[in-house]
Amino acid sequence: MFASRSGGAPDIHTVLGPYERWVFSQELGRPFSFSAISSGIAHHYSALLDRPGQLPSDSGLELRVPPMWSANPAVTPFAMYDPASAVDHRVQSHDEVVADMVGKLGQGPFRVNLPIDPLSWPQTYDDQALPDWDTTGPPPRAIVAVIDDGLPFAHKAFLNANGASRLACCWLQAARADDTAAVPFGKELSNRTIDTLRAAYPGDEPGLHRAAGAIDTDLPEMGATLRNHSTHGAHIMGLAAGNAVNSGAEGLPDDIAIIAVQLPNTVAWDTSGFGKEASMLAAVEYVFHRARALAQAYGLAELPLVVNFSYGWSATGHDGATAFETAVQQMLEDRRRSQPHTAFVVPAGNHFEDRMHARLMGWSIADQGAEIGWWLSPDDRTSSFLELWCPSQADLWGWSLIVTAPDGLQASLPLEGSDPTYVEMERAGGNIAQLSADTRRNGRRRVIVAVVPTTSHPRDPRRAASGTWTLTVAPGATPLDPMASIDIWVQRDDDPVQLGTGGRQSRLVFPASLSASLSASSAGETGPSDGEPLPVVRGYGALNGIGNAASMLRVAGRVQTSGQAARYSSGQAIRQTAEGVLSLSEAEIGINAVSDQGVFRPGLPSIATLSGGGSRLIGTSAAAATVTREIARNMAAGRDMMAGFPEQPQRVDIRELARLGRVNLPVVCL
Repeated sequence: MFASRSGGAPDIHTVLGPYERWVFSQELGRPFSFSAISSGIAHHYSALLDRPGQLPSDSGLELRVPPMWSANPAVTPFAMYDPASAVDHRVQSHDEVVADMVGKLGQGPFRVNLPIDPLSWPQTYDDQALPDWDTTGPPPRAIVAVIDDGLPFAHKAFLNANGASRLACCWLQAARADDTAAVPFGKELSNRTIDTLRAAYPGDEPGLHRAAGAIDTDLPEMGATLRNHSTHGAHIMGLAAGNAVNSGAEGLPDDIAIIAVQLPNTVAWDTSGFGKEASMLAAVEYVFHRARALAQAYGLAELPLVVNFSYGWSATGHDGATAFETAVQQMLEDRRRSQPHTAFVVPAGNHFEDRMHARLMGWSIADQGAEIGWWLSPDDRTSSFLELWCPSQADLWGWSLIVTAPDGLQASLPLEGSDPTYVEMERAGGNIAQLSADTRRNGRRRVIVAVVPTTSHPRDPRRAASGTWTLTVAPGATPLDPMASIDIWVQRDDDPVQLGTGGRQSRLVFPASLSASLSASSAGETGPSDGEPLPVVRGYGALNGIGNAASMLRVAGRVQTSGQAARYSSGQAIRQTAEGVLSLSEAEIGINAVSDQGVFRPGLPSIATLSGGGSRLIGTSAAAATVTREIARNMAAGRDMMAGFPEQPQRVDIRELARLGRVNLPVVCL
């Protein structure tokens, strides 16, 4: 239930999208959000201009665009600060600040992302400045870039034979800023700075991290992640670019330079997929920009570059049309025209067995509609999110989604209507859930269901019922094409142990009312073949939600000792006709690499956050990092970047899906 605003001021409920509306609204999900939003009011934000063009020059806001490689970007990441709202004591909430900012920006679409801590905002941003590089060594022959969290940039694994850092530069996006900086927020460290710190703190990497601003407990987005024994970023950076005996990998030559970007903690914390794209896209533009500048510093043209991006989320339309995917696709196409040896490596994802994806085919919905169950775990302290995607350009007049909670609370949302359309589910005057429908850039209608936590929260007494929520797709006058599909994805909502969110993963299930033909095989994908029903809830299609751009290299995982696909490794989507004929669809897996050494020795070894330590990581992120490493080695040696990898994936008979567990997985020995 919302109070309308007065005075003609912009309203967040009309100027921003469903995720922003949920996350920034006190009446909806803000109390359960990450600390950067739930506590206090922010006046600095990251954001996206989600179209080609320039930012306004007369908005009254301080706007900062990160170092950009793209001359005419499809999507522009930027940061903004409103000095007027910072001194206006009448402003009482995040949603007022955000709505006013968007109103001042003018013609959009603009998407507001994560807040930026004012301590991470340098007083002066010099967008023409470059790092203070030490270029006395030999010029690099290739660059490997790592975008991740918790990066141990001073680790011995990243030193050359002379004991100097192989990192050309590292952008800590959430660090405390210097007064003047060459990045719009956070801090940038050059190789010269890193070597100076190593000399000042010999044998004391924790002290070095504190001095560099990489450990800062006053900044939640930076925090003390590098105090942990290991981080995701340390493991990935070690596999992709490090030289350490505990990784077991052959060392990389000194002339492979490294560019690194450490993302804010909230990128790992958030469970909605909201707020990350601006930081991530700014990181990619920065990597491409600094790679070109580094080459120019040595008098070279664009150098071969491989980017490891072992991040993602589970929802989206899985069609390559997110702002992030659209922008990265354009950047890869443009850069490859001058430097063909440019690669962008992403993990396939780890959700094959997590029941986070369902596909309802047009022929199966027919006239009677369809139901699916969404299980919300008890004691979940974070919001839960589900996305339902309709076919592109489908006639959805009269179609609706009916959501029923376990306690009988119910709401109906028309799938066709104004853009966006909102419906709230309320109990005792409080909002328990938000249903929304909006149209995305590819003409597909997207529905988002956002639900408050299922347990009491110190900031707000509202709580949702745990158990099975029923989603009923009720058809309209015009049926779907039989081979069209309505796809459902659940956002990841488990608990990153290092951050202590209290999140518990929701999943899709089959209500008892579903027909036997749809619920057969619901326990798992145990026997799909021509003529047999493919389960509605399936791992096939649960790929990384932002890894579907055509030019990205998707990496799945396999077990080294058996050669079989890792059970968690996500697979591409499959379609099934009413007659049971199966076919592949959407983005394909490009490489299948080792993610587990064995069934009884899962994961891969790599470095810890401090030199001399070791860690083990399970997942396709580790497999992707090993592929990044081999591509970098090929580039530095002057070989084709895919040398040693199969020229064509070994496609399997689709009727063998049950036996192999995946489709289109080439055999790669690394």
